[in-house]
Amino acid sequence: MYKKTNPQKKLFGVDTQLSTGLCARLKTTWAHLFNSEVFPILFKCEDQYAKLYGKTGRPNFSVARVLGLILLQEMNNLSDQEALDAFGFDIRWRYALDTHEEDAYLSRRSLVEFRRRLVAKDPEMTLVRNVFESISKTAIEKLGLSTKDQRLDSTHIISNIRLRGRLDLFSNTITLFIKSLDQDRFSLIPQPIREWYAKEPEGWFGLDQAQHKEKLNHVADYLYQLIGIFKSDDAVDFHNKYDRNGLRLPE
Repeated sequence: MYKKTNPQKKLFGVDTQLSTGLCARLKTTWAHLFNSEVFPILFKCEDQYAKLYGKTGRPNFSVARVLGLILLQEMNNLSDQEALDAFGFDIRWRYALDTHEEDAYLSRRSLVEFRRRLVAKDPEMTLVRNVFESISKTAIEKLGLSTKDQRLDSTHIISNIRLRGRLDLFSNTITLFIKSLDQDRFSLIPQPIREWYAKEPEGWFGLDQAQHKEKLNHVADYLYQLIGIFKSDDAVDFHNKYDRNGLRLPE
């Protein structure tokens, strides 16, 4: 269920945990610029992402903070684990994303699910492009820059987010399909795919960007193999028999 981030700031911010000297130093870092210039834009763009969520269920983690975390992850070329650790342990990340210590935890599943929803609901990445355009426009106006000669390009970051999201989609699709098979049909699956299935989804959690590309090629090939093996089998109609968690629906 979509829930907008509460705009009310707490009386004692992250910076109040530091000494006067460290607080002054923090405000000269990239974190202060991100907090004051980028995060407010992410906050304003949140409602555009409401379509990624349903009307009921558990409220989502702050969209603005997930977006900010993903942007910082791609800017620093970090794996999922490294980004989540930075969010949890690095006070600069918490300050940049206006997050207090008690809220500075985002589960792996939530991060993966957000990217999966984003790629599934918005494959052209229009929502992310809107964020970049808003950030670029604001920066250009405040700095008085001319866009006649060059413009800020967000192509690489957007493609990286799409890549990670596609890997999530491939992995989830294959995992749910294999989970729906009985023992006889499972025995038809090639050994490399069985080994992949046994260690997924934790197996790709700590990968960096280059390794994600290699992994995507592998899972795409696995999916192609499975389609070839089961294309004439009635078992491929499992979406009518199983829910999104791989549990069999009532007859």
